[in-house]
Amino acid sequence: MDAPAVEMEVIERDDVLCLRRYPGRQKRLVVVFGGAKLPRDGSLRNEFLHTVSHNGKNPVLNVQDMKCTWYSGAGLVDRITAGIKAEAERVEAEEIVTLGNSMGGFGAILFARELPVARALALSPQISMHPEVIDETRFDEYLADFGPQQAARSVAEIIPEVPTEVTVVFGTGSKYDNAQAALLAPSPNLRLSHVARSGHNTAEWLKKHDLLAPLVRSVIYGYPRKLDTVLGQIEERLGGPGWHQVPGETPADEGAHHDAV
Repeated sequence: MDAPAVEMEVIERDDVLCLRRYPGRQKRLVVVFGGAKLPRDGSLRNEFLHTVSHNGKNPVLNVQDMKCTWYSGAGLVDRITAGIKAEAERVEAEEIVTLGNSMGGFGAILFARELPVARALALSPQISMHPEVIDETRFDEYLADFGPQQAARSVAEIIPEVPTEVTVVFGTGSKYDNAQAALLAPSPNLRLSHVARSGHNTAEWLKKHDLLAPLVRSVIYGYPRKLDTVLGQIEERLGGPGWHQVPGETPADEGAHHDAV
């Protein structure tokens, strides 16, 4: 998740939301939703920028929920939706692709409900933050800033309702992520993969094994066969109980992969 030396241009920033852009030549807008746990010095990470930009091919829009509310802040979903629409129009985008890690993965799926997203990639996402759905305690420090109504009860409910091709990758080494993954149900537009021996840091794990860029770019460019090959390579190289689900198929022994490590 490294970044080119050139800084991203800030479109707007306040204590709630930051939108930044990076130029590209193609008519495809890639929207990267930032994760939680922001640096204490107020700086922002250029998550996935080098991989996503691909040497300046793709225009990139980075979206950061500054208070880490999982987009539940008052009016935040509308502001982000308007910002993405404006940037898509500015770059004359013919398609929108979303991706993110952790909270950003939640956003990548969530905004497929708000926008015509062609493809989405979510790495170790929270599928739900709703206490009636799941006991998720890793991010309790942010609960005070949550809005009165969450942006979505569960993004699992969004996937079968949208035409977006959604790819989700989890590590098996986190009991919290295993619980989140268990909320997903098979859907014709969902590919789901587990990475053995990885915890919540799935993106870094994939990068270490030279699989992050091929995964991200196969999603960005809409290469389903390449994507299936990469998911197969993830399982082959990383071993263990990894599996990947092609749209419409259900793993033969799905339950075995949700045990906490």
